[in-house]
Amino acid sequence: MAASSITLLLLSTTAAAAYTPRRRVQPPKALLRTVRGGSSAAQDTASAPPPAAVHPTWAPLAPLAIGAATAGLGAAYAAALRASLRVVWRGLPAQRWLVPAITTAGGVAVGGVAIAGGGFFGVGNYVAAARGAAPWPRARAAVGPLLAASLLTTAAGLSVGPEAPMVAAGAVCGAALARRYRLDEREAAFAGAAGALTAFLGFPIAGAVFVHELATPGADMAAGLAPTALATIGAALTGWLLKGGTIGGHFRWGAVEPLSARAYVLACGVGVVGALVGGAFVAACDAVRARSVPPSRRREVLVRAGAGLGAGLLALRYPQSLFWGEQSLQTAIDGVSAPEALLYPVALQGPRAAAPFGLGLGAAKLAAIALAAGAGCPGGVIFPLFFAAGALAHGAIAAAHLPAATVALLMAAVQASVTRTPLSTALMLAFSGNLGATLTPLCAVSAYSAVATARALALPTLLCYPG
Repeated sequence: MAASSITLLLLSTTAAAAYTPRRRVQPPKALLRTVRGGSSAAQDTASAPPPAAVHPTWAPLAPLAIGAATAGLGAAYAAALRASLRVVWRGLPAQRWLVPAITTAGGVAVGGVAIAGGGFFGVGNYVAAARGAAPWPRARAAVGPLLAASLLTTAAGLSVGPEAPMVAAGAVCGAALARRYRLDEREAAFAGAAGALTAFLGFPIAGAVFVHELATPGADMAAGLAPTALATIGAALTGWLLKGGTIGGHFRWGAVEPLSARAYVLACGVGVVGALVGGAFVAACDAVRARSVPPSRRREVLVRAGAGLGAGLLALRYPQSLFWGEQSLQTAIDGVSAPEALLYPVALQGPRAAAPFGLGLGAAKLAAIALAAGAGCPGGVIFPLFFAAGALAHGAIAAAHLPAATVALLMAAVQASVTRTPLSTALMLAFSGNLGATLTPLCAVSAYSAVATARALALPTLLCYPG
């Protein structure tokens, strides 16, 4: 833990020294007036060179401060989420009908919040604002309804997580801080989004790459990455101070086999399969989303209530499909199903992942995610897709005797194909545990193969990404 903290402090110092922030500076009033008299009487000051920007001494550390602030928002949300899960699920009687009742009630509640708040500022809106196609909303109007609906969605057991709401809420808060202190709005929004996401993931740098990859995939994101990476360092240190523990992932991937040429062939093949799985998943989301058109108050409630009911009915056969998957991801990595401290016994019971069980659970989890995401329940898909892909991979391993590395490779492929974020997906898996220098490059190969396949086949994505 000490070594990780020292490393992060060194990184933050280096980034702060190298980073030159952009700040909106108003020209002096004297430059706005026409010069009177002499040979310059007819000259307009608009033709004069702009004044040099003067940066305050604290500006290089502004992303660090924004990341720390939004990490505090993420920590508060996490505490509220843990409390709501205890209220709803702890001590729940083992009655099968209670699960669909709770998920349906959650859908109805989210629909009510959507009507009262006039909709949610989600990841799609974040991408539009980050690309300059829409303005950043006011934090007071956008953050409250989004986090309330996300809390209801996740606490009710629907299969989407806090990742996307953290990105959207953190970006709005970062943009608000930029307006308050006259900083660059887009840069501050990236810093806020990365800081809030890092508070949940616990992976520095990966969150910075993810929020940039969403809006500016490929090499175009490099220009603004330094301040956003600095924000994730501030968020990671703040999370460490608030929650304790270590910085980084806590998942155990077991023994990792040495690299071989066959492993890279496997990674490419798994990438192609992951792209097909991701395309089918997004098509299912679009089918559910089509039920919400044209929008109306009645549809806001009915579609989300139907999504909650469908997720609850799926959970009667596969209770592991409930929730967003982070707390139960270790069971997907290991291929077993065991009770977890957060997901109570009513939500996690089942045998070791034989082929039919693993494939069935993976399909059920994908269907549950599609119901929630397609119905417009605010939530992220990172950990839910990791869990679904892990279950599918164990089913394939049991059926075709594939290597154990297939689990991590399929996780990378499915997530990257759906979100078009191959680099950050590989980094998230690398920081999640002990993948090390062996499986990390294979995950990157699988992720990029999946994205290339999805683009070549014109497979749909959750958002409209370029290329």
